[in-house]
Amino acid sequence: MVNLNDLSKIGVSVSIGLFCYHGGEKKILTVNINNKNEYFIDNKRAPIYSSDIKNEILKNLGQDSIISLYGSNESSWESSVYIIDIAKQNNIRISLNGNKK
Repeated sequence: MVNLNDLSKIGVSVSIGLFCYHGGEKKILTVNINNKNEYFIDNKRAPIYSSDIKNEILKNLGQDSIISLYGSNESSWESSVYIIDIAKQNNIRISLNGNKK
């Protein structure tokens, strides 16, 4: 039998990100980075060159939008940091995620 006093000693930390939609132009833009460090936006199959990704992100986002970034485990960290920098420089919120299956 479990003693309820022992349960109070168990520590669990849960972090939940909540995004509330209040109408307007809010959009969640998914950016994927594959193992070849190629960028893809939403479900488009054609890769986007790193020289064009910033313009493509800004063109596809509305006011108060969010970037949802997925990176392959084999992609370089620099590719992910580049997207994070674009978000930070343009005051865009970003959600960092693992490998998208």
